Amino acid sequence: MSRRDGAGRSSSARGTTVLKAEPIYSRVHTNGNDEDRVSGAKLLIRPPAGISADRLGLVLQCHSARALLGEVDRSQLPDDPYWLPDAWVDIDVTPEAGNFAVTLRSDSVSKNLKVLNRAPAFAETHRDTAAPQRYLAPY
Repeated sequence: MSRRDGAGRSSSARGTTVLKAEPIYSRVHTNGNDEDRVSGAKLLIRPPAGISADRLGLVLQCHSARALLGEVDRSQLPDDPYWLPDAWVDIDVTPEAGNFAVTLRSDSVSKNLKVLNRAPAFAETHRDTAAPQRYLAPY
């Protein structure tokens, strides 16, 4: 489905530029109280050239499955939020304001907290180090 480098990471997963990582919360009503629970993480990424949101979603799902099945060296993916040991991560990619929003969720609060803990560390290592380009409107 996609090329992989020597560490087994798909080139699209490795090459993404993360603009922002944030938690996703769900409001839950329990015992007469409302509380917010972590239900996943969202990464806002710059779209890789020539790759649609649907295609990137498939690439990331394959990357996640390979990691979960042990087909890649997991030690090379310590902060990768696209997979968890012994748990599936649901991945959805949608266009958002000219970028892609990657929504990551698992099946329990504890697993979603693990995804959320990985997301900012992953974002830090996948930030754009070049100065941002600014659009200057003509007068």
